[in-house]
Order: sequence, then C-alpha cells, then structure tokens
Amino acid sequence: MSDIAKRYLALTFLITWSCWGLRAMLCVAGVVDAGAPAVMPLFVLGGFGPTIAAFVVRPDARTRNGCAHFLLAGSRGSLGWLALLASLVLAAVTLGSDGLNPQIPLFVLPTLFVITTVAGGGNEELGWRGVLQPELETRLPYPVATLAVGVIWAAWHLPLWFTPQDPHLAMPYGTFALQAVLLSFWLAGLRRRGASLLWCAVLHGFLNTLLSAFLLRLGPDLAVGFLVVTAVSLWMGMSRAPAGADDEQGRPRPTA
Repeated sequence: MSDIAKRYLALTFLITWSCWGLRAMLCVAGVVDAGAPAVMPLFVLGGFGPTIAAFVVRPDARTRNGCAHFLLAGSRGSLGWLALLASLVLAAVTLGSDGLNPQIPLFVLPTLFVITTVAGGGNEELGWRGVLQPELETRLPYPVATLAVGVIWAAWHLPLWFTPQDPHLAMPYGTFALQAVLLSFWLAGLRRRGASLLWCAVLHGFLNTLLSAFLLRLGPDLAVGFLVVTAVSLWMGMSRAPAGADDEQGRPRPTA
C-alpha cells in the first residue's frame, strides 16, 4: 500500500471513528438519542472524514483550479455512463421492492437527493474513489483493488452499528457490508470509465435516495438486478478509459 493510501486511511478512520465513536458512547450511556440535534454535528463531521482526508493527501486539489479538475475532469464525456448505471439501478430497485416507502413523501425526494449527494454519501467519493481506489490500483489488479475498497468502506461504517437507535441498525451489518462491496464495483466502474468524481457523487446520492424511497424486498428479483448492475460496472471498469480522460491519479491521460 502506498504512503498516500496509508495516510488517507489513517486520517479518514481517525476523524470518522472519533466522531462516530463519541456519538455511540453518548447514546449507549443514555445521555442523548442518536437523532438528537446535540450529536448531529458529530455524525455529519464523521461522514466528512473521507472528504477531509482526500484534500489533506491531495494538496493539488486545494486550489480553485485544482479542485475543479479533481472533481470535474471527464464529466462532459461521461454523462451517458452515469445515465446507464442509474437506469439499471432504478430498474433493479423498482423490480426488487414492495413499492415506495409511505413514510417518505414524493415531494421530499429531490431535497433528499441533493442532501445525500452533497453531504450524505456523495461527499465520500472524493476519498474512496478519488484517492484510495486509484492508489490501490497501482499495486493490485482492478477487481481486487475494488473489492478491498468495498471491504474497507464497510468497516469504516462499523461504529454506526454500536449506536443505539441509529437508523443503520434496521439492516444487518453483514447485508450492509455486502451492499457496500457491490456499490464499490458500481462506483469504481463509473470512475474508471468516466473519470468523473462528480458523477460518482451523483450516483452515490441517487443510490442512497433510492434505498430510502423504496421498500426493498430481499429476493431473486433484487439479487438478479444487482448482479446485472455489478456485471455491467465491472465491464466498464475493466474496459479501456476514453481517450483524453484523466488517468487514475487525476492527471490528464495522453491522447493519440
């Protein structure tokens, strides 16, 4: 593992586990509930651990032009790949669910999508797909690197399962970890094929919104749908990136 990857992981886990760990201890002690406003800053700051760590280990992304390049490079020519994966995921979730969640009104979904994209998951993409994925790919084959990111990503969420009344407890941790690994392949495929962290953030936000908006039914329909999305994203990731896209380190890829 490269020094950049080690520094990124150390800082990410330090920030997140410190914040989420403190929140968990306060909830276990009965001082506050998981949804109390008093601990919301800890939850939000912990969720930005990967984002903060990404900017620390990527000093080139701290300037205005560097940040724009880090986030937006490759976005113009890769919107179609985002649309493809988003459509496949929507079909899989729709066919593998018992319908919409009645507790979430339809008019709330656009706002929920914006929140999940900016601060509820999409923000993590600067770190997981922007830093860790390409760093691991310098030493591991692409599928192995993607699997490793998924496992690490799942472990990063672990403190939430030690927090009484946290919404994540509604899903068994093993199921969540499997979901994280699958999503790792989906998002890594989009990143490799399109080289756009912006679209990774959008897809991440879209996924989180769908998982809240629909009542998923664990069964063959959902399993087949998710496997199809995984197969397509794996093909995308292992295909040659378009000419002119950024390489995995965020530098412009030479064109023929």
